Amino acid sequence: MTGRVDAEALLRFEAFRRGESGERLFRHPTCHPSQPTGFCPCDGSPAQRHLFYLKAALLDATLKLPYDGPKIRLLRWLGATIGERVVIAAGTWIDPTFPDLLTIEDDVMIGVQAKIALHEFRAAEFLAGRTTIRNGAVIGGFPSSTPRS
Repeated sequence: MTGRVDAEALLRFEAFRRGESGERLFRHPTCHPSQPTGFCPCDGSPAQRHLFYLKAALLDATLKLPYDGPKIRLLRWLGATIGERVVIAAGTWIDPTFPDLLTIEDDVMIGVQAKIALHEFRAAEFLAGRTTIRNGAVIGGFPSSTPRS
């Protein structure tokens, strides 16, 4: 497959993002991700690309902070559903491409440098999935890359 996906696939993906399909996983064959696929915000107009990279940089910078309030407000503004008493440790990475696919329920703790991906490009396939972190879940952090003495 070469070039962008058809308009029908993009409409199905938008319906999936809005929760209208009832599915947890969206899967569609596509060209190699080195080519414009139509699924990535970086495939849009220069203004759309600029806005996407601005939001991604803002999310990345905010997730490095030690304070939960700004992280949670920004994620909600970007479309994520975040419950009460959620702790997101500094250095966590959350996929900036489709934050609207993320739900974090109440009393969740996400550890330092944890990573949450919401989509994946394979050589000939695009996948995006709804991710729900359930009430009371604890996600451990990634170990430091610095060896301990």
